[in-house]
Amino acid sequence: TFEVPCPVGTFNPDPAQGSVTACLNCTAGQYCLEGVFQVSGPCEGGYYCPTAFTNPYGSVPATIGSYGSQQVPCPAGTYVTTEASRTVDDCLPCPEAHYCPLGTKDPIVCGRGYYCPANISAAIPCPVGRYGNTTGLVQLEDCPLCDKGKYCDAPGLLSPRA
Repeated sequence: TFEVPCPVGTFNPDPAQGSVTACLNCTAGQYCLEGVFQVSGPCEGGYYCPTAFTNPYGSVPATIGSYGSQQVPCPAGTYVTTEASRTVDDCLPCPEAHYCPLGTKDPIVCGRGYYCPANISAAIPCPVGRYGNTTGLVQLEDCPLCDKGKYCDAPGLLSPRA
């Protein structure tokens, strides 16, 4: 029999079937490399691996599943710590006092000089006139006003200047 390898994003659980029509979409949450008889592995944290989307490489098969461990990154402002996430709905809102860039597995604690409300992709610097001497600030008001007799002339200061 002539064996046709399954394209990326698919697998053939029955090696006796040598036709591309025997190839199945890779399971959601998993990815499949070319020519495999079982799924290649789980999608990494910070990413999700959908299935049954239009094959961007050709018409046969018409749909495929994911073909890489970092198939689709969770959107900025979200994260997913677990492996094998299936859809964008598995990506969780970034918690307050943290920020989550594109493809985040573990939310990043907001650093000194910055504040982080929920659902953000980048920390926001405490503005001129304020400073941030602790980590994990949540809102602008958490950045203390500059101390009397000192000045805070730049965003993101850790302490007032003398």
